[in-house]
Amino acid sequence: MKRDLGALTAREHDLVVIGGGIHGVTAAYDAAQRGLSVALVEAQDFGAGVSWNSLKTIHGGLRHLQRADLGQARESMRERRALLRIAPAIVRPLPFLVPLRGHGLRGREAFGAALRLHDWIGRRRNEGLPPERHIPPSRVVSAAEVRRICPGIAHDDLSGGALWFDAQVTRSERLIMAFCHAAAAAGAVLVNYVAATGFTRAGERVTGVRARDLEGGGELEVRARMVLNATGPGVKRLLAHAGIETASDPALLGHALVHRRHLHAERREVHAAEPESR
Repeated sequence: MKRDLGALTAREHDLVVIGGGIHGVTAAYDAAQRGLSVALVEAQDFGAGVSWNSLKTIHGGLRHLQRADLGQARESMRERRALLRIAPAIVRPLPFLVPLRGHGLRGREAFGAALRLHDWIGRRRNEGLPPERHIPPSRVVSAAEVRRICPGIAHDDLSGGALWFDAQVTRSERLIMAFCHAAAAAGAVLVNYVAATGFTRAGERVTGVRARDLEGGGELEVRARMVLNATGPGVKRLLAHAGIETASDPALLGHALVHRRHLHAERREVHAAEPESR
């Protein structure tokens, strides 16, 4: 894989992707390995934005159940299974435990129903995976089990815990670069330090991307039949150049606390708790 501005501008591509984070590079890989001619431009290093500053979690779809989006949940499980299969050295199952309190939306009954639905949607979640990469069934555990796993947790109204597995990528930068190399091997042209500044248009149709070479200077035009904006937080700014107005999304703020204390749940103990199902 090399930085080839000539290949970027020499032809009209089937697809040009703006943004070299995990969404952009996987889209470029998927399109290229299907036989499309693909170009990708990234303003910084590949994976330098949100993909670098992430929780490294490969979600399996449980969060989509809050919106009753079963299709998105099922798709997330398929993508998680694919990553567990093709990147076993850096993607592994990871347990999650949420303390349950009372009998409302955060109670045993609600979470128990959600976990059963989650497992039913993902009943094929382990197809084609080696046993050590299997996602175990979800379950609701007792309050005593939660206290054993998390000593010191407040337990005045603790009614139990929701235990499920997703996956974690231990080296997110390696995963991104692996997709970059795979996309390039499939024929995609990937160039970093090229910042998209706008779009070229023919009437109402977007025909490509205007860009600036941040290393050598100069303006570029990357022609394409289709443009995919995968710039993450910068998506609205770039769309504004095309006169496309989008609804405002609510701002989200997440905090992750990392401490030295190890929880007392071991993967082998969770596996022994109940048999695997598919």
